[in-house]
Amino acid sequence: MKKIKINQLRAFVAVADEGGYRQAAARLKVTQPAISQAINTLEASLQKQLFVSKQAKFQLTPHGEKLLVRARAFLTHHDELFAFMFQTEVARLDMIAVATQPSIAQQLLPEIIQSFMQTYPLAKINVRDTTIYHVNQLVADNKVDFAICTTHDADESFEITPICRDQYGVVAQQNHVIFQREKLTWKDLRQFSIIQNSTWDPADVTQFNALDKLAQMRVSNMNSLVTLLETGQSVTILPRLAFPERNANLRFVPLENPAKFRQIGLVKRPDTVLNESAQNLYQFILQNYR
Repeated sequence: MKKIKINQLRAFVAVADEGGYRQAAARLKVTQPAISQAINTLEASLQKQLFVSKQAKFQLTPHGEKLLVRARAFLTHHDELFAFMFQTEVARLDMIAVATQPSIAQQLLPEIIQSFMQTYPLAKINVRDTTIYHVNQLVADNKVDFAICTTHDADESFEITPICRDQYGVVAQQNHVIFQREKLTWKDLRQFSIIQNSTWDPADVTQFNALDKLAQMRVSNMNSLVTLLETGQSVTILPRLAFPERNANLRFVPLENPAKFRQIGLVKRPDTVLNESAQNLYQFILQNYR
């Protein structure tokens, strides 16, 4: 069987509905010879007669009646599918999809978006707030235009552009004895109960790895970590952006000797071509927050 084309099925359905080539041609806005050729080619491909002419009208043969049901269903499905694909693509072009981590979504991103929207008030932004593992996955699968995230865990194959640094510090209950010191160093932490958390940099073999051995507990959930710190017994280390600023019960003091930072940057696949809206946000961040 030869390949059947969409325009042949459209011509067939139009002739069946209208009862003639001239009417079908007017409906499809094509010439009458084009309709005639489409029907002849379709019948030749199927090796079946689809119409008989009776009293200046074309009527379906039994084979034509069977084909009509399936042709209608196929064309309906075809048109709905293409309409959906078009709408999805239009929505994708209009929407800026960004992945990020919770601490960046809560502290840094609101300021970026607010400033950006003043310049581009009609912009639409979809923010995916998740763990760094899933941020990497979203970028790899091309589910987002780019990510704003910590760079030390980003896949080496990604295009990484640093924008700012986020300093680590001690976080504990407001009146914790550790804050009696004027300055805090990494050595000062060794005499306190330490809670490890998911923001620690596993690539740092000096400071963080040394504290890993002293940590009595590891907590990944930020709400659980805050609750434990509020008891006043333990301390942890967080980057500044991860510190819950609105919590009056906790305090953040930067660590010194040495000061440690996590790098935050823009991360995307090197083969990703940003749409105009996403490119505007990408460049806006580079120009204003780098």
